[in-house]
Amino acid sequence: MESGKGKATVPWISVYNKYVSVAYEEVINGKKTAEQALNDALSQLEKEIE
Repeated sequence: MESGKGKATVPWISVYNKYVSVAYEEVINGKKTAEQALNDALSQLEKEIE
């Protein structure tokens, strides 16, 4: 790949994808701003992987 990075190869990537997908849907449907959706996704991810 010449520019950018792929997704990290870590054990918790499937959990990450679950929350990022929800955040994407919230933004697309106008329920939250991108910043708020991603902050919420991060909070939920951190709780689950603790």
